[in-house]
Amino acid sequence: MGLTAAEIAKLAKSGVIQSGAGALSQAGFEKAKQLWQAIRAKFQGNPSAEIALNDAKQTRSSSLV
Repeated sequence: MGLTAAEIAKLAKSGVIQSGAGALSQAGFEKAKQLWQAIRAKFQGNPSAEIALNDAKQTRSSSLV
């Protein structure tokens, strides 16, 4: 069973996908970056998932400001 776009957005907003503020080492950050890229690649071409991922990325970015 795959994740829906809404589930991905929920995970990202809850902090499962995004890193804590400075909690990850550089190696951990790279792994998180690779995971994010893999998730985006998996859902490429799925408009609903792409919207959810873009929303999650924007929410993450604005929360770091």
